[in-house]
Amino acid sequence: MANPYETPKAADGQSVPRSSTELKSRALVAGQIATGFVAAFALWAATAPEEAWDANSYYSVLVLLAGLAASFGRPRGFYWGILGVYLGQVVAIRALVDVSGPPIFPLTLAVLVFGTLPAVVGAIIGAVIGYGIRRARSRA
Repeated sequence: MANPYETPKAADGQSVPRSSTELKSRALVAGQIATGFVAAFALWAATAPEEAWDANSYYSVLVLLAGLAASFGRPRGFYWGILGVYLGQVVAIRALVDVSGPPIFPLTLAVLVFGTLPAVVGAIIGAVIGYGIRRARSRA
């Protein structure tokens, strides 16, 4: 007898989504990651070949806005936008910035510490706004 709590499997062994709600949730997660990725990559592309935090005095504010945009209106799962912002910055550094010479601090770790913390703040702001909107709609 099949376990009712186990995710159903297709013939090829891959899990099958249970409902259209799960598909919508996966699409929202993919959209959040993509939005964060594109916003962060664009931030670094605008300042390439220099490092974004050296070339732009508003770097932290722009990363905060990228986190806000990637997680806007998502009280649950807001962290997926943060992941997209981090990945976008790391890929942009590898693709667009000349990192010749010995690094003082590994860039991927520097982005995690300095470039993701503002995105976390922005994502939390976006999640709070989304929670407020949902609560207001439920009361109306």
